[in-house]
Amino acid sequence: MLRQALTFCSGQPDDVKFKVVGELLQLFSKEFSPDSTTIRLFERKNEIVKKYTTNKDPMREQKKLGLEAALSVYGDLEYFVGGESNPGRRFRRAVLVALAGNSIEFGRVEHRFDPADIERHLFDSINSKPEVDDIPVFYERVTKARKILYVTDNAGELVCDKILVDELKRYARVFVAPLSKPMQDDATVEDVETAGIVCDVVSKGEMIGLCLDRTPKEFNRVFAVADVVVAKGMACYETIVEHPKEVEGKVVLLMKVKCTPVSRDVGVKLGSTVVKAF
Repeated sequence: MLRQALTFCSGQPDDVKFKVVGELLQLFSKEFSPDSTTIRLFERKNEIVKKYTTNKDPMREQKKLGLEAALSVYGDLEYFVGGESNPGRRFRRAVLVALAGNSIEFGRVEHRFDPADIERHLFDSINSKPEVDDIPVFYERVTKARKILYVTDNAGELVCDKILVDELKRYARVFVAPLSKPMQDDATVEDVETAGIVCDVVSKGEMIGLCLDRTPKEFNRVFAVADVVVAKGMACYETIVEHPKEVEGKVVLLMKVKCTPVSRDVGVKLGSTVVKAF
């Protein structure tokens, strides 16, 4: 977390970096405990960085790199999915593309992404079976759905999300839920437009993941009427587990496991992919 904070402070004077690190260390000494959540600590970390820096979107360039890299292989991804005529198999391919996109993330200690090598990153994942594979359950739910809510994760992977969103639109009305303002390298409403996703957009607010106790009223309304909720990324995993009743029978999680604590909690290898129906 300290490393990521310093990444956000790139280009800032040393005295700013010292202030950020000093306040973060105070935060850890006061709030770090077995009961503290990663998402809450990340939120406080971001607040501290914004307090001392003038850049309100410190990962803008990384997000741009991720989006541009993904757009460069969009045609190959679209061909991979569109070349399958069987609806069930085509759906599976679209899910694997969206799942592979979750590898497009910057600033992780135990995960490295190189935009210049994006084709290998994506197709290595696409050609690997998810460690947890609930795609058949996912497909069954989608075929019966009328409304689907798609909760985004990182900006760069939106190009891969577009592949799955377009597939989901064959079955139901789709709402896409990004952040309302920049936070780390997570997707915003502006990023959704840049990726070319065309559907209803409803903001999930200012918190990464899926914090159902802090989402806006309009999001909560859509969540309540959605038959299926697609939740992307580890932040969603870390937050939805706190709301078992709300997610049961509704949420499908898509993520690449990029840190050891989540790997241990889920019971899968670091670097593996997961499609889990709750």
